[in-house]
Amino acid sequence: METVSKKVEVARLFFEVNKTIKHSMRRRLEDIGITLPQSLVIGALIKFGEMKITELTVVMHFQ
Repeated sequence: METVSKKVEVARLFFEVNKTIKHSMRRRLEDIGITLPQSLVIGALIKFGEMKITELTVVMHFQ
């Protein structure tokens, strides 16, 4: 029973860390005037280069 409890606590902590990181990213992105989805598109374009919007859609689906 203790193992399950530890696993639940680890999962909860991962959730909290993820939430904190997202919140921090949103604040920083707001400072430069872009949204989180816009930053993901910019990141995909930096990583994969120029692409058609249909290709970008596929890439964004898997992020």
